[in-house]
Parts: sequence; structure tokens; C-alpha cells
Amino acid sequence: MKKALLFLSGFLFYSSVYSQCDVSTSATATTIRCGQSVSLSAFGQSNGTVILNETFNSSGFGPGWGSTPGATSFSNPCSPAGADGTPHAWMDNNTSVPRILTSSPYNLTSATAGVTVCFDLLFAEQGNSAPCEGPDEPDEGVFLQYSTDGGTTWTDITYFDPNGGNDAQLVNWNNWCFELPPAAITGNTIIRWLQTADSGADYDHWGIDNVQIYQNDVNGQVVWLHDNYSYGIGNPGGVNPNPVTPTTTTTYTAQLTTGTGTVCTNTITITVLPPEFDVNITATPATVCTGDCANITATAVEVISPASTPTSENNEFDLVTGGSASVNINVQGLNTTSITNGTITEVVINGFNFSGNSFCSNFGGCPCNGGTIGFWLFLCIKHKWF
Repeated sequence: MKKALLFLSGFLFYSSVYSQCDVSTSATATTIRCGQSVSLSAFGQSNGTVILNETFNSSGFGPGWGSTPGATSFSNPCSPAGADGTPHAWMDNNTSVPRILTSSPYNLTSATAGVTVCFDLLFAEQGNSAPCEGPDEPDEGVFLQYSTDGGTTWTDITYFDPNGGNDAQLVNWNNWCFELPPAAITGNTIIRWLQTADSGADYDHWGIDNVQIYQNDVNGQVVWLHDNYSYGIGNPGGVNPNPVTPTTTTTYTAQLTTGTGTVCTNTITITVLPPEFDVNITATPATVCTGDCANITATAVEVISPASTPTSENNEFDLVTGGSASVNINVQGLNTTSITNGTITEVVINGFNFSGNSFCSNFGGCPCNGGTIGFWLFLCIKHKWF
């Protein structure tokens, strides 16, 4: 793995004070049905020592960065405006995986309140042309990892699953913040972004911008105002352990108070849709005469996740040289916020087609689509419908 990286030399500089007061909010879902619950998250940035502040605005890597050789473009080929109108680092079609961005090692032992990593991330959309073709398979996403032994071993901080290739949170620029776990607060910590699977150099591209690594404000405090939940002094935030179950559209506010007394807030609105019911009524008998009686039976079930019509379109192929071949099936359009056992109960293949050339060496002919093709080179085209 070390041989796949090009490390850029440079000195490690720390800025004196990170004076920004900013708090970001997010939720596991922003639109729900009445009766559903969501978890809220907040992250605050304030008055901490900046360890790394990389904007890529110089159309290249600043001191302390390393990358898979040739993998990165700074010309904004797929998002001309970028995250903020400036250049960003784009993993394009010069190389296949592994595609890696790596930081220098940092001494984080003075970060008594912890360390936070923030960055803007963009996945290209599934089905576009190279170098703007997006990840879609579950293993084609991007890992955020750290190492404390010089890059010999790596530990996951999080993984960005492509979720089918059209997830609005990923195919649009979004800022993400993650607190390093206590095990990563060492005198020799490296951060990297890693993609380990793709369908070839022309596929599954992504970009990153505005990377910040900073020590948390030892006196800052993030609080949710609706339930007064505090992450504690010096903690930048995370998931609020108290899920919310609003019955009407509700706005929630997170507040950051810095160690110098500066206060900033941010809100997130959870839109609540009215419940949908599936009602069935039967009468036995259905026709009666005056004075007769009928038994009426009724059932009503709330539909939490109304049915949807998922679609699948795979622009993949596999060369058949004998035996069989296979391609992945990517199901999109599920009306659910998470995938669990039983979410997909059946996959029906409406159609597929196969075409190719084959050499027939049998004097009696060769089978093709239920028929027989004569001796010699032939073209066999099959269309099957289920």
C-alpha cells in the first residue's frame, strides 16, 4: 500500500486560533410519516487549533498531502462551480482503484478535548460519462480512516455507501464532520480517504474539498434547545441519543457556545406527512332485504412506508468465454430510509438481452434461443422475458 502513494514533503504548521463559530445540523431523515422517529446530529466548530486547512485552491496539493499517482484532477471537470466556486480535488479516470488521499502524520497529544475532521464530499451520479460516472455498488464507496503506526494498519472512522448512485446527500456537495475516536489521539496519526472497488478507471468517480482537521475548543459546548441535551464541554457534537417523533412539521435548533462566550445556532426542519391508511370493509351478506341483518367487518392499517416502484438499470457487461457470466443488480427507488433483512422480498427480471459471436464447430448445428444454427461462425441474439 505504501508503494501506491506519493507523499509530498513539507513542514507541519499550526495556525494560532480557529475563531469561527459555526454549528451544523443533520438528521437521519428530513421527511417522515406521522409516527416515525428520526435521530438528530450536530457538530460545532470553534476556537480550536487548526492542524490542517486544505482548500485545493492552488489547483494542487498543499504541504502534507499524498495521493495515488495520477489519480487526482483539479480542473473541476464534473462540478464546474465546485463546493464554493474554487478548485477541488477530483478522482477522475486516469487510474483505477485504489484511489487514495492521505495526510501527513500529526501529533495530536495536546488535543485534550478531541480532534474533528471536516470536509466537503461529492459523488458523481451513476450512469454519467467518464470522468463523471458515479459509484453505485455497495463496495464502491469511500472510507475515512486513520492510522497510528505510520500507515501499516488502518481503522475505519466511517464509510460512505453510494446507496445506488443517486443519493441526494452524496451527488450534491455536502459538508461532513467526524470526531476522531480516542484511540486516534496519538503523536503519530495519519488520516486518509480510500476507495477500494470500482468497475474500471472510467467509473465511480468522486471529489473532495475544504478539508479541515482541528483540535476541539476545550471550553465549547453544543446543546439541542428542544430537550436541552448537551454533548459536554469540549465535545464538538455527534448524534443526539434522544430520537424525536414529531406529529407535525417541526424545527429543531442546536446551539454552540464557544469558550469566549460567542453563541451561534443552526436549525433543521423535519417535515411530517399525514398518515396513510389501508382500510378494508366487507359485509356478509352483501345484499339484504328490509329488516334483515348483515355482519360488517372492517380493518384499518396505517401504511408507514407506502409502496414504491423500484427500478434497476445496469450499464455493465461480462464477457462470456465459456460457461456462464453474471452482473450485479442495482435496485433503486425504494421508499425507505434504511435497508434491513426483508426490505427486498422479491426481484423480478422483466427482461434482459444477450448478443455475441460464437464459432459453431458441430456439423449438426448449434443451439441458439431454442432453435438451431448451422455449422460455422454465427450470430446468436437472444431476448428472454419473464
